[in-house]
Amino acid sequence: MKKAILTLVFSAVFAVFGFSQSHQNDNDCPDGDCETIDQRDGVCSPYIGPIYPSCPGSMRTALQHGASYSDVMQEGLRNDANVSQEDRNIAFVRQYGDDGSAIIAQKDGGDIPNLAIIRQLWGKGNSATVTQTGEGQRADVTQTGFYNSARVLQAEYMNTADVDQRGRHNDADVDQEGCHNEARTSQRGLCNISQQNQTNILNDECIKQVGEYNDAIQTQLGGKLNQASIRQGSLAYWSYGGVARQFQDGNRNKAFIDQEEYFNTAKQSQVGNRNYAEARQNLLSFGGGNVIEQTQTGNRNEALATQEGAFFILGIDNTIYQTQTGRRNMTIAHQNGAANLADISQDGVRNYSLSEQLGLFNELTVQQIGNFEASYLSQAGVGNTAFVSQK
Repeated sequence: MKKAILTLVFSAVFAVFGFSQSHQNDNDCPDGDCETIDQRDGVCSPYIGPIYPSCPGSMRTALQHGASYSDVMQEGLRNDANVSQEDRNIAFVRQYGDDGSAIIAQKDGGDIPNLAIIRQLWGKGNSATVTQTGEGQRADVTQTGFYNSARVLQAEYMNTADVDQRGRHNDADVDQEGCHNEARTSQRGLCNISQQNQTNILNDECIKQVGEYNDAIQTQLGGKLNQASIRQGSLAYWSYGGVARQFQDGNRNKAFIDQEEYFNTAKQSQVGNRNYAEARQNLLSFGGGNVIEQTQTGNRNEALATQEGAFFILGIDNTIYQTQTGRRNMTIAHQNGAANLADISQDGVRNYSLSEQLGLFNELTVQQIGNFEASYLSQAGVGNTAFVSQK
């Protein structure tokens, strides 16, 4: 049985481990498909964009007789629209203000079509529902103003969904199934809620929220090589009391959460092998009362949690919890500020823990259970404490 507890300069740890999963031995990959994780790649920008027809060739004679095409335009006051289509499909609805609501339901597109765009620009009681099944679905919901709500439900094959809502009590829900799904939600305002669910492989979903008390939930099940990203706040720092939650089940998945300012919570849970979770709070400068919780079950997983801050004292009373169960897992925790807490727990064989705290009166606890564990610690400042337990 071997254990290691080392205190050293943190940059040396990065030099040794490279934190990119390049150190892993692919020969014992459980399913024989051994791509390394590239980590953050900036993907996830579904954008469907401009629509024009109001009739060009009655949308090319209803898609050359495979039929369906619908184009609704309304302006002002008590808007309402309902489009239902069967095969081939394409539909646009635009409504310009007031009490809105638009529902499109499509069916099996047949040799690709399916496209639904609802845009209710500027507003009042906006609401939108798009339901699609079969073939080359896409969807684009854009709403601006007041009581926004949107739901997109797609099914199998070439799914894409893009929801953009601005202002007041936004709510969005994207549910996708099958093949190369992508989803993107962007919301601005107070008390926003967004939820995205995906199944299968190579999915990519992202949520951006700016405002107070936002809630973002992402779930990816039964696949691999999926990516989920949540950002709450922007370079203007507006993110307060937000909650971001991610759950992934499968192998080689990636999860990212970025949050700015105060009293935010980031929760990431992954089950499977070779997954990567990254959460960052207090981006670039200040923030306090934030919490990161990362849980991974499986082998060769990596978790990075960082709570930034500047000049030792601007990140205050932040907390990191990291828990891993399995073999050859790695955690990295970094905190900069005062009165911060990091609690790391690993159970298994050949796990690694790398932890750094800079500032005043910070506390670090590491518990490792199993064989051939290693823990690397670095603290700089005044009144800091560290506890390490290896069994």
